[in-house]
Amino acid sequence: RPSHSQLQTTYVDLYLLHTPDDIPDLSAAWKQMEDLKRDGLALSIGVSNFTRALASASCSCKISLSLQLQ
Repeated sequence: RPSHSQLQTTYVDLYLLHTPDDIPDLSAAWKQMEDLKRDGLALSIGVSNFTRALASASCSCKISLSLQLQ
């Protein structure tokens, strides 16, 4: 939430989690992402640099994962 102040905006269009190796508890991180979306602080949420299998297996999601695959 402090970053919203630094960006001088009340929301971001897209908020992504990057590199799963840096996230010890993906389920907890995704829950926080869902909270940001629910609170209107992020319009869309997703993951980047995750395989579809890792993203699906790692978390129980209320909001479906959006994957950025390159």
